[in-house]
Amino acid sequence: MSAAGKASVKVISTPAGLEIMVDGQGTGKKTPATVQIEPGTRVIGLKADGYRPWQFKETFAAGDTLQLPVDLQPL
Repeated sequence: MSAAGKASVKVISTPAGLEIMVDGQGTGKKTPATVQIEPGTRVIGLKADGYRPWQFKETFAAGDTLQLPVDLQPL
């Protein structure tokens, strides 16, 4: 499927440099970054040592764009 058939999600986090997960799988990208994801219901997540895990569940359609600013909370 081409990028045009995917949704685009830009994830910006504090702290920066966190691995972006989609449906529990690493994307190989770290914040801040944009990931292309398949349409459907997806769970986007971030986690880092010393911080509470963060997840966001959303149903995406092809061509959707979303920006997610995330401020992880310390444990």
